[in-house]
Amino acid sequence: MRTAVFPASRLYYHDVIPAVKAILLNSAVEEVILTIEDDVFPEHLPSCVRTVNVRGQQYFRPDSINAKRNPYVYLCLLRVVYADIFPNLDRVVSLDADAFVDRWIGSEMWDMDMT
Repeated sequence: MRTAVFPASRLYYHDVIPAVKAILLNSAVEEVILTIEDDVFPEHLPSCVRTVNVRGQQYFRPDSINAKRNPYVYLCLLRVVYADIFPNLDRVVSLDADAFVDRWIGSEMWDMDMT
């Protein structure tokens, strides 16, 4: 399954909706995962969009500089541990909420042999 992940801070939950719509309408992505800071996303989401609450989770050592950064940087830094957060996914395209997709951008990347 082709999956896109958006790190979503509370401050721009509303900006995530158009980005999610753009990628679902204009790409081969079949599922979107939002890493959020709450148990429930405040907007209605289609069934192909799911959320993962990362607030309070310890993905970096407590004394690491990454653990002490502001939450917005932290959400973006989570990309380096997506393999731990999403162990069942073979590949992930990670996009920011301000990314708009008007055509599938990942064909060559998606099919790249990563071994």
